[in-house]
Amino acid sequence: MADNKMHKVQINRTVRYGKDRYGKDVNETTQMFNIRCDDVDEAVKLYAELLDKFYAEARKKRKEARENENK
Repeated sequence: MADNKMHKVQINRTVRYGKDRYGKDVNETTQMFNIRCDDVDEAVKLYAELLDKFYAEARKKRKEARENENK
């Protein structure tokens, strides 16, 4: 039988960004990170690891773009 236990800690993060119809920067696109576990320290650790992995590729692309501009 499946374990339907609800975890005690839940962390949600929503990032929204984009442009409105006038070209003004606004919050539009949504990305959600959701961590659930029983231990607060574990939840925070997992959340930090998730953010590092998620943004690693974006940081790499920005760095490469800057290096290519300077050539």
